[in-house]
Amino acid sequence: METKENKYQIILLGTVIICAIFTFVTIAWAAFSTTLKISGTATIKAQTWNVYWSAASVDSSSGATTSLNTTIDSIGTATNIISLTQLKADYNTPGQKAVYNVTASNGGTFNAKLTNFTAPTISCKSASDAAYVTQADATTAFNAAAALTPANYSGLTSAQKVCKFITYELKVKNAFTSTTNSSGIAAGTTFSTLTNNLVLDKATSTGLATGGSIDLELIVYFDKNQELPAEALPTEDVSVKFETFEAKFDQA
Repeated sequence: METKENKYQIILLGTVIICAIFTFVTIAWAAFSTTLKISGTATIKAQTWNVYWSAASVDSSSGATTSLNTTIDSIGTATNIISLTQLKADYNTPGQKAVYNVTASNGGTFNAKLTNFTAPTISCKSASDAAYVTQADATTAFNAAAALTPANYSGLTSAQKVCKFITYELKVKNAFTSTTNSSGIAAGTTFSTLTNNLVLDKATSTGLATGGSIDLELIVYFDKNQELPAEALPTEDVSVKFETFEAKFDQA
């Protein structure tokens, strides 16, 4: 016959066995544990964005008097030049032009492309004007006089007579492939004729890849098509401002 003492011993023995089993399982689980580690070093190389005007010159055979343009002092030998000034010329007769050759270079570590350009603001001033006249206002005044008789030109200042006839072109000097024209862009093409103004392909040696450059030709005309009638020729010198032309380069 099983006594109460025997039952107690059996329960106690079972408890000890169960505890021993859990202890073994815990020990066994802890025995198989691995921690994998990774270590090392890395260097982040210096990155630079440096698209700049690297050269500029004047074509002295283009018709306009360019004696004031023997040097363009914004270039010098420095990099990071983003603004060109001192682009000056004297025009003596209708049909003349001033031609400036400029080079945009990429001295940075990122490929670049020309994504847009902004047309310049042109304004004129003669001694008869208290301030510079915008090309739009000069055009309006000239067209109003032209709608009547040539005698009405006498009521215009010299600036109003000629400012309507100041025009410009920006051309590429070396051919390259385009991001929007698979056939490529021929040398001499004007920017305004290019689709969406996306004209530089980062993959071409003549594009603006790192270390690359692109040569441009800026032409400023006085009366390109010689439309100015004799009655409207200026009777005094006219000072012309050619401002805020911008070429925008983005990371390619």
